[in-house]
Amino acid sequence: MDTSKIDVIIRKIYKKELISKLRSETDERQVFYFYSTSQKKLLDKITKEIEVLSVTN
Repeated sequence: MDTSKIDVIIRKIYKKELISKLRSETDERQVFYFYSTSQKKLLDKITKEIEVLSVTN
């Protein structure tokens, strides 16, 4: 997968507010993506639900 496809996927995830974004103070072209506390909790919940579904199937 080339980086342009990855960038598109990341932007879509960001628009759905599933990750947060922070621009570099020294170079505004550089962007960092991260999970906020609430996003991390949601991700953990989704992961657990998927694991439960996997075990039952």
